[in-house]
Amino acid sequence: GAKQLAALARKSSPCVQLLLYQTWARQKPEKLCASSLCTPDFANWQAMQDALTAAYDQLALAVDGRVAFPKFGIWHLK
Repeated sequence: GAKQLAALARKSSPCVQLLLYQTWARQKPEKLCASSLCTPDFANWQAMQDALTAAYDQLALAVDGRVAFPKFGIWHLK
């Protein structure tokens, strides 16, 4: 997963800075399924966005990276 990819990047280039590009919630955040795997059934757009933001923040901590996210058409870094 992500930790293995981060380790490979650092092995290849020890000074690499990992940057995760955060996506935004779908306009209609209903449950989606692929085979037997399903996304949660979010109450609304904001609930889905909050879950995505939390997941990206956790992943950035796990791989010692940073998150880039769009806001008003401009990319920002955490």
